[in-house]
Amino acid sequence: MVAADGTQSHCRELLKINHAEKKSGDVAHIYQLTLSEQHNHTAYERFTNCGVLALLPLFEKNKAQLVWTITPRVAKKMAAWNHDAILYFLQETFEGRLLIADAKKITEFPLKTVIAKKQIAQSAVLLGNAAHTIYPVAAQGFNLGLHDVAILANILMKAKKNNKRIEEWSLLKKYEEQINDHQQAIFCVTNSLTSIFELPFIGNLRGLGLLTTDLMHPIKKKLVNRAMGNTNEKI
Repeated sequence: MVAADGTQSHCRELLKINHAEKKSGDVAHIYQLTLSEQHNHTAYERFTNCGVLALLPLFEKNKAQLVWTITPRVAKKMAAWNHDAILYFLQETFEGRLLIADAKKITEFPLKTVIAKKQIAQSAVLLGNAAHTIYPVAAQGFNLGLHDVAILANILMKAKKNNKRIEEWSLLKKYEEQINDHQQAIFCVTNSLTSIFELPFIGNLRGLGLLTTDLMHPIKKKLVNRAMGNTNEKI
């Protein structure tokens, strides 16, 4: 059985797999954006001293959804912001990429990490958020889920080819061994990246570093491949 039923996994509970849960104190604010131009199916992410903002294109060509991660410090700063102030900040943040005509807040929810104590059980594997719900930065939770699926699929296909039973414990242990190092590295990155980028004094260095990386295509390619779980890439 492959259990991929989300953060509050019922399958994980039935399998009696414990998990560690940690509340970050941060809150994700979700906005519906109306654009003055087509988004061309392109997503953007911005690291600012007012939080991390991820802009995701929707099916309508002039609509997008914004996930804005806000820390308690930023929340205090934004308490006095009205709709126009928020819209102005968003327009400034994505200037040169997209023209934002309007922003409507939909909902908000507290952020937390939920990590299963183990990701395999007899004839069962936890995948995706059921195995690891991590801090939402740089799409690493999504990439990590895809990486785990690819590893599991490769192991199961080889087992099938060699006429092995896919539920064999040795195969599940092999899967666990292959995903462990990469997962731990991603957990470490996501736990530290947001807090580092939020520091006010690092703003200019942040912008310069990201711009330099964007212009240096070989380095950019290697970083992207590493983030996607291609451990053969060396930086």
